[in-house]
Amino acid sequence: MLNFLITIAIAFSTTTSYSVVEPHDFFVSVIEVKHEKGNEETTFRFRIFSDDLQVGLQSEFELGAPPALDGICNDTEDQLQEFLNNHISIRINGAETRPSRVDCTSESDVHEVTWHIDSSPEWETLEIKADYLMDVYPGQTQMVHVTESGQKRTLRLTRRTPEEIIDFRN
Repeated sequence: MLNFLITIAIAFSTTTSYSVVEPHDFFVSVIEVKHEKGNEETTFRFRIFSDDLQVGLQSEFELGAPPALDGICNDTEDQLQEFLNNHISIRINGAETRPSRVDCTSESDVHEVTWHIDSSPEWETLEIKADYLMDVYPGQTQMVHVTESGQKRTLRLTRRTPEEIIDFRN
C-alpha cells in the first residue's frame, strides 16, 4: 500500500504543471534604462530571476505560501508593485518620479517588469536607488545600463552602494 501511495505521489508531482527554475550561484538583476533627449517618456526595465523575486515577495509580505512563479505578474500584481515601490527610487533632475504604467512578463527563469515614466525631456542627472532583494541575498547586485540619447553608462548597485547618480552634464 505504501509503495502504491509513493508511486501515485511521484506520478502526480511529475505531471502537475509547476514552473521550475534551476538554482543559480549568483544573485544579480539587470536594469535597462532608455531615454531619448526631447522625449518625455522613459522606460526602466527590471530583469529579475523569477525564484529570487518569489522569495523576495514572500519575505516582504510574509505570504503563507510562495506565489506561483507563473502567477507573479497577475496573482501578486499589487504586492509586486508595492515591493518595487518600497525598494526603488528614481530621481530625474532631482525630481522623484513614479511609473505612469507598469508591464510585467515572464520568460524562462526571468521576470521582466517595465516601468514607463513621464520624465523631463532633457536630463541633467539620474539618481537611482534599487535595493530590492539585498536584505534576502546580501550578495545581490543590480547592474544598471543607462542609454540616454546614445550615451551609454553602466552602474553596479550593491548592498554597500545601493544608490548612484549619473551626471549627464559631464
